[in-house]
Amino acid sequence: MRDSKAILFDMDGTLLDSRRSVMEAVYYVMSEYGEGRFSQEEVNARFGEPMDRFLMLFPEEKRAQIFEEYVEVVRSNHDRLVKLFPGVRESLDLLRNEDYVLALVTNNGREFVGKGLRKFGLENYFDSIVTLDDVRAGKPSPEPIRKALGELGVKESQTLMVGDSIYDVLAALAADVDSAVLDWYGVYPDNGVQPDHYFHDVKEFMKLFSLEKAV
Repeated sequence: MRDSKAILFDMDGTLLDSRRSVMEAVYYVMSEYGEGRFSQEEVNARFGEPMDRFLMLFPEEKRAQIFEEYVEVVRSNHDRLVKLFPGVRESLDLLRNEDYVLALVTNNGREFVGKGLRKFGLENYFDSIVTLDDVRAGKPSPEPIRKALGELGVKESQTLMVGDSIYDVLAALAADVDSAVLDWYGVYPDNGVQPDHYFHDVKEFMKLFSLEKAV
């Protein structure tokens, strides 16, 4: 690993266990509008994908309605289904105490980013928060990472992007920063683009910083 000063975290599937909340909304719109074109496995494989790319699966004239219904299902389920992964808060505390600069770089919209951060009291952990509403294109575009780097004032060589999906790794590659995958769900493709570092959970991840015993 290069000499990382800044650590950029994805949110859903990385810090927050939000897969069930998101996927229930996706299953709903697919059942209503997908006309049986996709299997559950194919839908699951798209977790972490930017919403605009997901909407491209549907006819243009239906996309606005589908997005509204998707958002409403996520909103109704959010507080009940979204959880904080074990060890996340402790890890963020340790990293900040070690003077790492932390940022959140997510393909989620500002509304649900705010809801998640407030629910778990994480609002003050990040020096930069880049949501899908803050950029023209979400990950795998490098734009969200580059925006965070600009706000943090750090170089690519000092930065590590941590996520759970291939979109996080592709964005890191395009932005020329190191990448790490936290594969909590054990679904990261072994035949796809591989990260610089791979971990099953945050305790393993913290071994990079020799801090795992404290998590």
